[in-house]
Amino acid sequence: MKYTKNSGDIAVSHWDDDDFKPSQREALHEDQKLCKWNLDRIVSTVPLKIQSSGICNGSGLFAGADIPAGREIYHVAPIMHTLSAGNPSFCSHCLKDTQEVLGGPSKDNEETKACANCKVARFCSKRLVGYAFDVVTAMINHSCDPNAFVHFEGNEIRVRSLRPIAAGEEITICYIDPTLRLTARKDFLKGNHFFDCSCTRCEGELKEQSSLLEGTEKLSILPHYQREIVRLIDAAVQAFKHPGVFPDYEDPSAVETLLRTVTTHAFPPGKLWPEHMEPLPSARLSLAKLYLGKGQPVPALRNGLKGKLLNTRKSGPEWVNEMMDIITILIVAGSLPPESPAFQDKKFPSATDLQNVTLGYFVAATHEAARMFGPEAEYAKGISHMTSVMGAQREPPLPGSKEFIEVFIPAQRRLLEWVGIPEENAIAIHGV
Repeated sequence: MKYTKNSGDIAVSHWDDDDFKPSQREALHEDQKLCKWNLDRIVSTVPLKIQSSGICNGSGLFAGADIPAGREIYHVAPIMHTLSAGNPSFCSHCLKDTQEVLGGPSKDNEETKACANCKVARFCSKRLVGYAFDVVTAMINHSCDPNAFVHFEGNEIRVRSLRPIAAGEEITICYIDPTLRLTARKDFLKGNHFFDCSCTRCEGELKEQSSLLEGTEKLSILPHYQREIVRLIDAAVQAFKHPGVFPDYEDPSAVETLLRTVTTHAFPPGKLWPEHMEPLPSARLSLAKLYLGKGQPVPALRNGLKGKLLNTRKSGPEWVNEMMDIITILIVAGSLPPESPAFQDKKFPSATDLQNVTLGYFVAATHEAARMFGPEAEYAKGISHMTSVMGAQREPPLPGSKEFIEVFIPAQRRLLEWVGIPEENAIAIHGV
């Protein structure tokens, strides 16, 4: 029941909660006029449709024509965006750091290019810059093996394809960190997005785990060992950040030994934890950065290459981020003095080999960054610039030439032989 009372010249209305009846909700695709209004706001390279989703009991965004891999699907200025309270120096319109303009230290440049944890792109800060809302982007449903991804370029939302998308196919993105293990993804999606994911990737990983551990008690407790690996690496990261607080985890070699113990106990005798099964690849990549932070580039390189080349990610934004981490380690390892123990090991690649692999990996990262983010993206341009600088500092052969490919392939082969990685997992560069 509604009743009104006067308070001076203001009429104040009150509702009896017992009489309140919420209006019946409709899926957005049922209102084609509203769909058209929202689709008209975006700048799209292909026709798009909002229609009934085959993933959920609601709406989804669909391709109206074939979309090749590595193409922008659309870009749009969000309907609303706001900065978080901790970023007063960022412009609310363009999201650039105004301290740089005023001559102060730039958060936009200093913090963001060093980010190694966000898994979206290096221009994304560890801290949350703000929030944004766009209706069309909100229509894109989740898959742990998506065909598209979203990133920001300035104050624009950009959606790009990860692989070819057929006309009539639903466009999907990953709502979470795609490098997470199966149970972590499922738990996070259930707890934060309130649905159970049954995408092809989840089903495939569950089938693989069942096949590896079928008929053993290890299958039911595999998530326990996966959580143990995550807790181990988290403890090591905290020990690195806060010396003296977790002394048992300050030595990366001790952490690596514990990691080996956990993975050994997780499987029956005679079976090894597959190197591609999460969270082992992510753990190795984190361990590599811990070794590097302790001034030990050789074990950093061994773990980093295993985590990078033996995981299932062969392209995409995360691939670019991980490759830049590997390049950093290669640069440090290649700068070791000639008399260092590493170069006394006959199996360890020479400094020239490491330099050739580094430049080849720069070329691969440049190509993939341009394909994923677009050649005009600041991140892609930054990687391209670094590649050009690296190339200009060396004598021929240079990238793009047949002669460079002829030195890159055997140099990478020797590096992978030292780590123990099959050559089938090698990085291919243009022309190889």
